[in-house]
Amino acid sequence: MTRSYAGALAGLLVLMFCVTCPKMGTPEDSPQDSLLNPLRKYHRFRHLRPFRPELERLANRLIKEGQASEIAVYFRSLNDGVWIGINEKTRFAPASLMKVPLMMLYLKETEKNPSLMEKELTVVPSSHYLQFFPSKVRLKKDEQYKVGELLKIMIHDSNNDAMNTLFANADPDTGMKMYQQLGIAASFSDPDDYLSLKTYTGLFRVLYNATYLNEKMSEKALNYLAHTPFDGGIVAGVPKNVTVANKFGEFASKGTRLKQLHDVGIVYHPINPYLLGIMTRGKDYERLAEAIKTISAFIYNEVDQQYKRQDQQDIPYAFEQEG
Repeated sequence: MTRSYAGALAGLLVLMFCVTCPKMGTPEDSPQDSLLNPLRKYHRFRHLRPFRPELERLANRLIKEGQASEIAVYFRSLNDGVWIGINEKTRFAPASLMKVPLMMLYLKETEKNPSLMEKELTVVPSSHYLQFFPSKVRLKKDEQYKVGELLKIMIHDSNNDAMNTLFANADPDTGMKMYQQLGIAASFSDPDDYLSLKTYTGLFRVLYNATYLNEKMSEKALNYLAHTPFDGGIVAGVPKNVTVANKFGEFASKGTRLKQLHDVGIVYHPINPYLLGIMTRGKDYERLAEAIKTISAFIYNEVDQQYKRQDQQDIPYAFEQEG
């Protein structure tokens, strides 16, 4: 390269840099470089009005009426992050809710090895726990099913044999690493009540935002969850045309009549999708399911009515305290 050619090239690079690089300066100098949320202009409301007092009164009324002995609720608007928690840090037994992270474990491995979904596993029967909301699918002992089939059956029908088979064939070190990454592995020492509602609902936020699984696998997971046949709980509290991607779990404490019923999912409200988790304790599964339905209906109506009052400008606002 000649000296004159090198000099010309250097001059061209300097010119390109000056043309293409933005002018440095303060935000006032560069108003186009906004630090505000770029999605704010698409919100029909700047935010939801928090409704914790009303929700807490409803939960207390349901307890007083004997629908449940304990209720935890966690709500988060997926548009603006407004959240409400009632007993959201109280620990419960997640039971079948843990089928969701097990599904995520297999879908994460599938990202690296797509053939995993076609791998056949021999059924490993679970213990014969009598489910109040039983799976309608019966897997045959010692027969083989593809991983993809087992995942669908485990989530769609909350099938314990499918879960047990997948769990028995999962790598425990990989599973524990994933649990730690998702923040749900710190308190496994108690076999019953070891997981809080607020911690668990984070799994659905991860799926909704595709921040752990890639977009394809996050979409697959949410599609599994959106086609569960359980039509009580959260689903029963929203209009039939509204999609809900959710998972329920039931648990009966040994030596007592105390039962637990939980439901956690994403309600795809047409304007403001939101995350809702409800965990309950009580003596009767049907009454617990009715309590969850009542809370779900209240929250859907509250969100819906707020967005219908679009001409209301003066909306009082207060943050819930994180931590």
